[in-house]
Amino acid sequence: MALIPQPIFLVGAHRSGTTMLRLMLDGHPQLSFKFESEYMTHEITDQGTLPELSHYYEFLQYDRIFQSNQLTINPQFNYQELVNDFLSQTQAKSGKALVGTTVHVKFYQLAKLWPQAKFIYLYRDPRDVASSCIEMGWAGNVWFGVEGWLKAESYWQKVTESVAPEQCFTLSYEALVTDPVQKLTEICEFIGLDYDPLMLSYPDRTTYSLPDVKFLQRWRKKLSERNIQLVEARTADAF
Repeated sequence: MALIPQPIFLVGAHRSGTTMLRLMLDGHPQLSFKFESEYMTHEITDQGTLPELSHYYEFLQYDRIFQSNQLTINPQFNYQELVNDFLSQTQAKSGKALVGTTVHVKFYQLAKLWPQAKFIYLYRDPRDVASSCIEMGWAGNVWFGVEGWLKAESYWQKVTESVAPEQCFTLSYEALVTDPVQKLTEICEFIGLDYDPLMLSYPDRTTYSLPDVKFLQRWRKKLSERNIQLVEARTADAF
């Protein structure tokens, strides 16, 4: 089985707008973009040790997102071949020329599996991320609400240290919402495609609306001055 030479990975923290951007990317006639594939990196150790396959099979059996994708496990493949085949299956189902997926967890490990992969890093104001995580019930306060954002920043630093600069594209959620056509055009150029207006047709097939600037800087109304200070203190080195 041939390795997909250059998959596209959309990476970043949860609550950073990755679902919206994924829907845009998947709308392109030549690009199949599947939702979260954390199962490709979750069981790899921080030191980069790949999971033993019998353990990994058991993990996949209980992983909700993997099961929802209805992917086939080929027991003849090693770990790298297996996760590559998951992308290949997605691409084959779509009939599109290129394939990508979103990963939030340990996404720096992807560069070891696909050395030529392209990475799109979407980041959002950490104050909005912290506020959104609290709204989702994922954190009880902003100090913990911004933890995923900090991890994503550290993961991205590792990515940029392990792949060539031309394999990386950094984009803010705020810029994407403010000028989606321009930013999607830049992303397409990075991938090697032409922008297609169908990328903004996702409201026709999903419950998501088009980008709206009213959703920017919501932290100004939702966070107290004390909580704003806490987030800014915790993210001071990266913010």
